[in-house]
Amino acid sequence: VARRHIDYHMQQFGYDKPNVEFVEGYIERLGEAGLQDGSYDIIISNCVVNLSPDKKAVLREAFRVLKPGGEMYFSDIYADRPVPQELKKSKALWGECISGALEWRELMQLATEVGFAPPVLVKSTIYASEDPVIKNLRATCGGVRFCSATYRLFKPDDDSAAPSSRDPLMEVQYKGTIKGY
Repeated sequence: VARRHIDYHMQQFGYDKPNVEFVEGYIERLGEAGLQDGSYDIIISNCVVNLSPDKKAVLREAFRVLKPGGEMYFSDIYADRPVPQELKKSKALWGECISGALEWRELMQLATEVGFAPPVLVKSTIYASEDPVIKNLRATCGGVRFCSATYRLFKPDDDSAAPSSRDPLMEVQYKGTIKGY
């Protein structure tokens, strides 16, 4: 689908040749798709990370192929606590990006472990609890709350800028008046 629109975007933005490349493969094995170390400025992903059972491998591969100063810009589904193991067995919930949802803290930990600077939240939308489908989902998932979030991960320009494993992770907690959040 994306390849069909390359010419349109070249015309809209005044490019003589494409400035994007679409690669098909497994995101946790980018080397098999021919992606070389330090060769990309940006990786854009939309709801792919949580479909992988090995999120650390996904982030490690993204870090490997990005140039210093490069960025991974991605949206995914996140959970406020670990998704129960019995739900991870559901193919339907995997397909809905629920079973593979990362917990917020897990993303922070994995990103810094592989060498990224701490994640930068761009936007998040909590799944509305008034929606009957979401109410049923929360009941099915043992009360886990889900949201869609977009993050930016940056590969530091040099090793001295990389966070150490001893750096504390920062967390923001909402203490407002909306019940349940």
